[in-house]
Amino acid sequence: MKGILFFLVLIAFLIACDTPADVVELDKTVALDEVFELQYGQGANVAEEGMKIYFTGVPENSRCPRYIACYCPGLVSVIIQVDNDDTI
Repeated sequence: MKGILFFLVLIAFLIACDTPADVVELDKTVALDEVFELQYGQGANVAEEGMKIYFTGVPENSRCPRYIACYCPGLVSVIIQVDNDDTI
């Protein structure tokens, strides 16, 4: 019984490692010189360049909340992933 349970947990772990935590969807197609916004978990396709840009994470956010007076404005850092269709 313990062997079966261990095997099921191992399979679940391996599947979880292969699946991205947040599925990012290509929501927009934009031009190379176009200004655009992405929400967390969204992506954009730059069609003429064969490039995909994804907003995948916010590892740090210490910004001051809206409508609150803070001593300093705080910092934010984001993770942007850029994929190119070209292969080497």
